[in-house]
Amino acid sequence: MTLTERLREKISQAFYNHGLFCASYPIPIILFTGLCILACCDTAGGFHTGACEPPACTEVPFPSAPFLLQYVGAPVAYIQQIFVKSSVSPWHKNLLAVDVFRSPLSRAFQLVEEIRNHVLRDSSGTRSLEEVCLQVTDLLPGLRKLRSLLPEHGCLLLSPGNFWQNDRERFYADPDIIGTIHQHEPKTLQTSATLKDLLFGVPGKYSGVSLYTRRRMVSYTITLVFQHYHASFLGSLRARLMLLHPSPNCSLRAESLVHVHFKEEIGVAELIPLVTTYIILFAYIYFSTRKIDMVKSKWGLALAAVVTVLSSLLMSVGLCTLFGLTPTLNGGEIFPYLVVVIGLENVLVLTKSVVSTPVDLEVKLRIAQGLSSESWSIMKNMATELGIILVGYFTLVPAIQEFCLFAVVGLVSDFFLQMLFFTTVLSIDIPQDTQEPDESLCLAVWDAIEGVLCCSSEEVSSGITALVFLDKRIVAARLNGSLDFFSLETHTALSPLQFRGTPGRGSCPSSPVYSSSDAVLCHLTHTVPCAHQKPITALRAAAGRLVTGSQDHTLRVFRLEDSCCLFTLQGHSGAITTVYIDQTMVLASGGQDGAICLWDVLSGSRVSHMFAHRGDVTSLTCTTSCVISSGLDDLINIWDRSTSIKLYSIQQDLGCGASLGVIADNLLVTGGQGCVSFWDLNFGDLLQTVYLGKSSEAQPARQILVLDNAAIVCNFGSELSLVYVPSVLEKLD
Repeated sequence: MTLTERLREKISQAFYNHGLFCASYPIPIILFTGLCILACCDTAGGFHTGACEPPACTEVPFPSAPFLLQYVGAPVAYIQQIFVKSSVSPWHKNLLAVDVFRSPLSRAFQLVEEIRNHVLRDSSGTRSLEEVCLQVTDLLPGLRKLRSLLPEHGCLLLSPGNFWQNDRERFYADPDIIGTIHQHEPKTLQTSATLKDLLFGVPGKYSGVSLYTRRRMVSYTITLVFQHYHASFLGSLRARLMLLHPSPNCSLRAESLVHVHFKEEIGVAELIPLVTTYIILFAYIYFSTRKIDMVKSKWGLALAAVVTVLSSLLMSVGLCTLFGLTPTLNGGEIFPYLVVVIGLENVLVLTKSVVSTPVDLEVKLRIAQGLSSESWSIMKNMATELGIILVGYFTLVPAIQEFCLFAVVGLVSDFFLQMLFFTTVLSIDIPQDTQEPDESLCLAVWDAIEGVLCCSSEEVSSGITALVFLDKRIVAARLNGSLDFFSLETHTALSPLQFRGTPGRGSCPSSPVYSSSDAVLCHLTHTVPCAHQKPITALRAAAGRLVTGSQDHTLRVFRLEDSCCLFTLQGHSGAITTVYIDQTMVLASGGQDGAICLWDVLSGSRVSHMFAHRGDVTSLTCTTSCVISSGLDDLINIWDRSTSIKLYSIQQDLGCGASLGVIADNLLVTGGQGCVSFWDLNFGDLLQTVYLGKSSEAQPARQILVLDNAAIVCNFGSELSLVYVPSVLEKLD
């Protein structure tokens, strides 16, 4: 089994178990999912669609009223930043970070003091900073925990000195200034501005003050906020600072204004396209599920799908807010539509997969099988999407990286809700088969001579896929993976009129024929409720052992007398399609993977493994020296039983690959188009071909049954054909 096949099997099994879990405990899972959604929505209150990027600087004469009025309303404030850039030189290896950064940051206290003390004196009088700055009062409720760091009841002036309440003595007494600066930094991924960015006035990565990276350049700003623009005050302040702190590296630039425009809160007009999208989504899912009959409420299913997508949006927004992924581009506007596209991906696929399962199965088994059948495609698609997002993230383009982060959050939250919420709601919406018991779902025993019903057992909860007769026992395999063991009893002395004898190689075990005068009773003695997790597809019994094969890729060996499971055999990567066992304890199995396995029934170990066919193995039988298999590729392969080496192959007519039987250890019969052929097993030679009808009748001969009296019965169109073969046997003797 290749690595891909093993991975596929593990994923399928995990989804199957998850489906059983969701369908078994729907209410607790829905409550848990609801709590997760509410917990994420609680953090979504701080999510905004983001501010527009500031446009490029535009040179204008100061002030230009017509230009400033192009935006709605008067400006709220004017912001002036005084940029300070200092270098640490020389940088010795034995320098401590505290000593390195203390000197550049100490200049902030001196600058703040000089700015606060600056007074403009002109013909109109004197003006101080307190008269022209923007005055703030109480902090917003969400910022009150930072009361000691942000200005309150005074000028709105920000600098790194706010970390120490603008107290120079407290700054010099602080033994760990870097720790003080970063004590309010979030521990999680953060893309929006932090307190450090606000007080330093530059993005943290450009400040040069970091816990890990030590840079020679330290940069920060003193941020002043004015209520009105005062060109004369700013001009005098600039001249004063240039006089006190002359620098040959400082270049005077042309005066310019940068207009920063923040969008208004989202209104009804902005929500109309999004609401319309979700209404269209609801209608699309409803009309897509109208053709599905095996759903209680189409409206409910469509509503659950929309709730899944909407909850995915809310969870994504909440998680983005929790991890600081506040959008700085129009990602906040794209995000709801992105979640819709991602969220619709698996809803209809899961629904159609579940409703296509057998209706007589329990709901939890239908959910489990539906999830299992689509597990590989779901995980493959998700891995592909994550791979594309990963490639986009490593383009190192900030806008694309931000979009990729949003996409990852939306993809993960949507997968979480689909696997928990929508799957659980689907298990509730799938109706349980509560109709009146179908009279056809019964086990009936008939008189083989007179065609009279002897008895029947109606203790049948699911359809029967296979039957085994062995002495007075009947074993029935059901669609839900269970096994029922029945016993036959008569009120009179049980004397079978005749037996069809012990089963020949390749034939089914025979059932005894009873007289119609005997009162035959059929009793259920044992039940194995979960022999397999999926429907049983193959059933054989011999030598006191019962062997079952299932779509769950496993075989199980039971003891007939007490229905005890002895072994679980694992060796196939596909569903089991055929099983062979005889009185000599020879056990062979074939599956949809085209492989044949030989097993030791006494120890439960695999003896050999052969890749036999391109497609399903449809029939399997053994002789004392050979293993004979047929498949959907219309080939019959003969293998050496001791060495597992293929001896030769026989090409069959189209559609006749499963028609074969063994008359003796050296005689094989196969079906063809309108004929049956007899082959010498030792050499692979064609001995004789018997035509069943006219040469123009090209119907295939199927389902060959070998009888003990040197005859075969086969299905030929709408007839049963009986062929005696004494002449062939005489020639072989």
